[in-house]
Amino acid sequence: MTATLLSLGCRHGLLLVFLPGILEVLVWDPVTGDRHRVAVPPVVAERAAKIGVGGAVYRPPGDVQHFQVVLAVTDDHGAQPRRALACGYSSKTGVWGSLISTPLPYQGHGSQFSAIVCAEDAVLAGDSLYWPLAGKLNGILEFDLEKQRLAVIRVPVDMWGKRERNGFKLVRAEGGVLGFLFISHSDCCAAQLWKRITGCDGVASWVLARTIQLDKLLSLKPEEKGGIEMVGFAQDNYVLLLRTVIGLFMIHLESLKFKKLSNTTTVSRYFPFESVYTAVTGIGGRHDASDVMHNK
Repeated sequence: MTATLLSLGCRHGLLLVFLPGILEVLVWDPVTGDRHRVAVPPVVAERAAKIGVGGAVYRPPGDVQHFQVVLAVTDDHGAQPRRALACGYSSKTGVWGSLISTPLPYQGHGSQFSAIVCAEDAVLAGDSLYWPLAGKLNGILEFDLEKQRLAVIRVPVDMWGKRERNGFKLVRAEGGVLGFLFISHSDCCAAQLWKRITGCDGVASWVLARTIQLDKLLSLKPEEKGGIEMVGFAQDNYVLLLRTVIGLFMIHLESLKFKKLSNTTTVSRYFPFESVYTAVTGIGGRHDASDVMHNK
């Protein structure tokens, strides 16, 4: 692989990497070594090279031989109206689908920087992919895979606020619905888990499902409570990667069981990797396996 790359996430045992120097994406299976490089459509490539891109790779249900890729960008510089764009690729057909767009709502109190799709692992919940939005617009970009439709979802918190983006992390919550974890600037030891639920009237809304006191859970000393950051989330295993001043922890959000993975705090980015393997037990069952890939 080329030295200039950007990881866009992992799903179903595949890694998706953006190669900005040659405007291609790489789909890589680390277990088998299979690699597929695909040229990015011109309109998406232009915006991706300038302000970044969000992406996701996944395997269609029941089809382990093929994969699909979705790329999402914003067109927020001189565009009228400002909009988000997305496009999907199928390895089965070998072509990109039609470009899909949606207007970006105006947010006057946002950042001076262009609205961007965050280049971090998308969340797959139900039939949709989700990415955080940052810059001029705080919200979530939804790509409905079934309806082939984009939409922008507002959130009930100040996603970035005075903190870096490590205080906000999209997750697939209990029940398979969209959720997010939020650590506020005022209480850096409490992680709020919000869920998006749909009522009987068909209207979706956010509810605060639970609050996790991280300092009490990890038995942190007073001098160890600063600098808590959410640096990764393994969706299939429902595991959060949490960096503290004393090292990296892995927390299972349902059971709240945790494990300290390392004492290092010098790694800048973490990429949770999940795959499926056949256990050597003579039974032939299949089990989920997760690991952590990190990059300085």
